[in-house]
Amino acid sequence: MTSVSANCDQVEISCNIMYIIIIIIIIIIIIIIIRKNLEAVPGKHLIDSLQKTAILGTSHIIREVLQCEA
Repeated sequence: MTSVSANCDQVEISCNIMYIIIIIIIIIIIIIIIRKNLEAVPGKHLIDSLQKTAILGTSHIIREVLQCEA
């Protein structure tokens, strides 16, 4: 029975890693879209501030996903 529980643990870990990778890819796409769209808007924009907000949001989502799985 221990091998079955070990396999379940490995599946949960690989699912968590998959979720994190998907979230990171989504954030990269969002950052690219934001940069392209901000170039069309007149005025000064703080890309660093937007990236910081995206990273903080991602960390919050990852924390929630990992807590739900535990």
